[in-house]
Formats: sequence, structure tokens, C-alpha cells
Amino acid sequence: MPLQVVLSEAAEKDLRNLFNMIREHDRAACEHFIQRVEHAVARLAHFPRSGAIPRDPEVKALGYRFAVVDPYLVFYSHSASILKIIRILHGHRYYGPVLYS
Repeated sequence: MPLQVVLSEAAEKDLRNLFNMIREHDRAACEHFIQRVEHAVARLAHFPRSGAIPRDPEVKALGYRFAVVDPYLVFYSHSASILKIIRILHGHRYYGPVLYS
């Protein structure tokens, strides 16, 4: 049975900002991006340990994992019943301080 998916306030804001930014330039690309995020999150809900473990030791210590939705990283944590999406950040961004601040 898949985990219940919950988005943090920050992840909701990230997704909203990305949606608006991409839609402004290319409506079709925006729809495709949202589908890719939904697909990645659905897969994680079924297989929460399939995400990569961050290299940053402080982020790793928080128990976070991430999935790649190129060029973005979907950071999440999970328990026995909940998959919590923490942030959705550009892959070239130094994400450590953003996640543990």
C-alpha cells in the first residue's frame, strides 16, 4: 500500500513558483513538468527507499532522501505511513543550508 503524500509549506511554495515560472515561458513544458513530478512522487509513495541519499552530511543526518526530476531535486522524508515532500530545488543549487536552516 502506498504511503500518504504530504507536502510541506515550503514544497508547496516551491512547486507553485516553479509552475508559474515554467508556464510563463512554455505552457506545454509546464504540464509535462508537473506530470513528471507527480510520477516521481507516486513512485516514491510505493518505494520510499528508492531515492538517493544526499552527500551533504548534515542533510543526510536529517534522514532526507531525494529523487531527481531533471533539473530539480525532490527532497523528502518518510515514516511507516507518510511520505513528506520537504523541498523541490534546482539541482545546481547548493541545497544544504536551505534544508537544515
